[in-house]
Amino acid sequence: MSHFNIVNNADGFARRLSMTDLDVVVIPLPLYHCFGLNLGVVATISRAATLVLPSETFDGEATLYAVMEHKG
Repeated sequence: MSHFNIVNNADGFARRLSMTDLDVVVIPLPLYHCFGLNLGVVATISRAATLVLPSETFDGEATLYAVMEHKG
């Protein structure tokens, strides 16, 4: 993938979800995963939304805690 493709995919993903700067995105996946980095991080940053990384590796309990803490 090129840089253009990564940003274009993330932008399309963010538009489809109507993501705004008021959204909070919890990403429990590793950043080497295609959703974790390409769609999760790039889409979140491009929309100035809040990005929450609950743990270094997948941890279901930490993820649920992060969702409860940031649900607004």
